[in-house]
Amino acid sequence: MNSEGHRRNILECGTTLIGVGYATGGSYRHYWTQNFGKLY
Repeated sequence: MNSEGHRRNILECGTTLIGVGYATGGSYRHYWTQNFGKLY
């Protein structure tokens, strides 16, 4: 929530879709990603 862009996306009231991904490996071992969207 410290990132202005991430905070705006998370709190967007028009968001109707979310995608979540998880991967392992690399230097941090665990990676999570989120995609927010809406249908027009």
